[in-house]
Amino acid sequence: MAHDLPRVSVCIPVYNRAGLVRETLQSVLAQDYPRLEILVQDNASDDGTAEVLAELAGAHPQIAVQRNPELIGMVPNYNRVVARAQGELVLILSSDDLLEPGFLRVCVEALHNPGIAAVTTGYYWLQEGRKTPRIPKVPGGLYRGALGMVLLENPFNLCVSLFRRSLLERLCERGKLFRERLFTGDFDLWLRVAAAGAGLLYRDDVLGGSFRLHPGNISKGSRRMYRHTNLTILANREALRRQCPFAYRYKLARILTHDLRDWVRGRPVDRHLTRAVTLALLER
Repeated sequence: MAHDLPRVSVCIPVYNRAGLVRETLQSVLAQDYPRLEILVQDNASDDGTAEVLAELAGAHPQIAVQRNPELIGMVPNYNRVVARAQGELVLILSSDDLLEPGFLRVCVEALHNPGIAAVTTGYYWLQEGRKTPRIPKVPGGLYRGALGMVLLENPFNLCVSLFRRSLLERLCERGKLFRERLFTGDFDLWLRVAAAGAGLLYRDDVLGGSFRLHPGNISKGSRRMYRHTNLTILANREALRRQCPFAYRYKLARILTHDLRDWVRGRPVDRHLTRAVTLALLER
């Protein structure tokens, strides 16, 4: 019976995605899983996104849209939509990504095992209409306490991951899942999931969805992303020092090597952050 199944909350933060969010929502509506609430948090979009969302919400009662009266940061918007979730299971989906058919059903089935707190899968890169399977960085299996692996590889994607809400609530700080001072909230969340020793099932087959590559989200090489990745590592240093000291010190050394290379080449270096990383490496 459908009412016996756990409810899944699909949380979608959105800002100015009028040309993409319809397809994202349609990929959720097409899932062969009956107990869904689809929560959309519109961060005061001004490009027609609100009109697209109103049309879809009017046609599909599973979709509940809230609109921020004024623009807030990306991470605060993520916190707002996750805080609305009422389902036992939670998916946090970017407003420009797509789910493959059957994704939710397979993930919910995996979570019938009480020793699994989250399940994540392989996915596609989608660019200019072409889908390319992303090559897995680690083998599939059940991972628990793999903090060093997450630190060095970060192999998991938030948008193709289904979490028990009880786990996310346990990781909240002052009622918020994501730390709003950190732009790389997904990396920070994975570090905290691993540090908590939660059972994470990774399926390396491609059943999750498609991660779009477009000018609005290709930011891996940006200085901001690099800086906040390093701030995230420092924010988790106590758990990292305790649980994976070798991987932690190796990562700090790599950061300093990167900064030294940039300094030699005359590129800008955040000296305050470099100093903080140096002091962290010298800590005993």
